Amino acid sequence: MNLLRLCVSLVVVCTINLMYAQAQPVPRFENPEKMPGEVNSGAAEESLPLMSNDGSIMFFVRSFHPDNTGGVKGGHDIWYCRKNDDGTWTEASNDLGPLNSKGNNAVAGISEDGNTIYLVNTYERRNQTGVGLSKSTYEDGKWNTPVNEKVPGVNPVNEFYSFYVTPEEDIMFISMQDNFSKGKNDLYVVLKDEQGSWNVPVNLGDRINTAGDEISPYLSPDRQRLYFATDGRAGMGGYDIFYSDRQDEGWTNWSVPVNLSGVNSGDFDAYFSLYEDGTAFFCSSRNDTIANVFSTRLVVEEEEDDDDDVIADEDTTTDPKLGEDGVFEEDETIKVVGIDQKPLDPRSQIANNQALDNIYFDYDKYFLRAKSKEVLDVVVAELKKDAGLKVRLVGHCDDRGSQEYNLPLSKNRANAAKEYLETKGIAANRIEIAGKGKKQPAASNETEEGRQLNRRVEIYFRD
Repeated sequence: MNLLRLCVSLVVVCTINLMYAQAQPVPRFENPEKMPGEVNSGAAEESLPLMSNDGSIMFFVRSFHPDNTGGVKGGHDIWYCRKNDDGTWTEASNDLGPLNSKGNNAVAGISEDGNTIYLVNTYERRNQTGVGLSKSTYEDGKWNTPVNEKVPGVNPVNEFYSFYVTPEEDIMFISMQDNFSKGKNDLYVVLKDEQGSWNVPVNLGDRINTAGDEISPYLSPDRQRLYFATDGRAGMGGYDIFYSDRQDEGWTNWSVPVNLSGVNSGDFDAYFSLYEDGTAFFCSSRNDTIANVFSTRLVVEEEEDDDDDVIADEDTTTDPKLGEDGVFEEDETIKVVGIDQKPLDPRSQIANNQALDNIYFDYDKYFLRAKSKEVLDVVVAELKKDAGLKVRLVGHCDDRGSQEYNLPLSKNRANAAKEYLETKGIAANRIEIAGKGKKQPAASNETEEGRQLNRRVEIYFRD
């Protein structure tokens, strides 16, 4: 499926208010639903759903459809549906004038006012396409013939490449394999200079790119979180959607990618886009042999800790072992081997498959506590003493929620610990992570104390 390698996304941008020192919340989404027949035709394959900035029109791509410009065996056409006031959709149409040709056509971005559209490939004579990016403007009720948009340094070694341009038309992400790629398709970022010209693409580096494919980049509305899909990381199966957060004011420093809980399946999942009203779209081949467009919504949660509600249901008094926020007082309950007890003996722990004391997490969160960082600092010290040592981080959850939801969350917790170790100079190839979800509790889930002990990451040294 060549279409599934086209890596294009639209970004809806709001006012930038970056606070890099504060961790971003873990996103939670409602159960995805397959879009209706106006979008998903059943016989053809639908992908790359992108909404206009005002939410009135969805562009997407259809492959293997008899009404495509090149027919069933031709290239991909751009189709669109309009959203009615009652939330329903109009019948899809590919009547977009010069935007469709017999080659592969896809939307790479839409300007804020909706009057400029960016397109994958260049439009050549005799219905042919070339390597590059194009744009078209909407005038007098129709789209003008696309013109080439010059982007230096775009030299893909195959046809599986694409672009994503922000509505402000100032930032572009590219997915392509070239002579500088780490593996297959890598993600690159391109900025415009003061004269309005595109600079040379910059590879996003090993934090984002793997030896596999990185495709379908999308920037969140606040411009702090990058969503993309890859088959180069452990996930649910096939291509999974991941996200990574900006670490500073630049565009090349990102956090360790985290699997997107509640959205991924065991099949192909990619082309995720999230909009200001909390609506999200993506494509997936779950329960089918071809890709379809799915929708979901971001779950907006209250700021108070969910554990408070659980405790109130069981007892109206506060357990003296818990803090007022319903989680353990770390300094009183968590003893750290090597800090509060005898020194570590990693080689003995390896021989006996013994874990270092666990690190713990708040309900439905994966952010590290201060005490967790102390434990990980001990791990860092031991790893730096012995270059032959490695570490395995195994994430776990309590029993609230489904295993399908908790499995990615447990991996997110292990990823958070891994990211911290990497910031302390430990190479990624010395860190192994795994997630068990809720399947291996360390204590009873009948009490809050037990649930807290189950929200953990176990740490093992390895040869």
